[in-house]
Amino acid sequence: MTEPFEPPKRAGSVLERLGGRSNTQESDEDDSIRESFGGTRDREGDLMLDVRLKDGSRCALAYGTLLKVLFSPADQLRLAFASNTVVIEGRRLLALYDLLRRHRARYVQEGTVAEEGLKPEEAAHIESIHFENPEEDDV
Repeated sequence: MTEPFEPPKRAGSVLERLGGRSNTQESDEDDSIRESFGGTRDREGDLMLDVRLKDGSRCALAYGTLLKVLFSPADQLRLAFASNTVVIEGRRLLALYDLLRRHRARYVQEGTVAEEGLKPEEAAHIESIHFENPEEDDV
């Protein structure tokens, strides 16, 4: 007797997404606690940094225009891009500094007070992100 036909499994199929996360596919969004930043394993890094604010708005900035990254021991980062500066404040941000200087951070995520309380003390958390000298809204 022949065995029933089973179609080959593909990573990230609809069935896997309905049943939960696939081990082969990484998700940027978490249902409970969002990570403060995400890095890439790619040797070349990302072309743009995705800046995600807690209100849901986002801004992508080109790494090619990143002129300087300053880290303060008070856990503040200043990212000087050609047309504006992004100020990131939080805790445990030295690992993010290292990713940024190598153009390997995919995103930075501004967190909420509730998320900060749910994270372990040794976890990174971004309390605020704001822009200095912002570009015109017209793109």
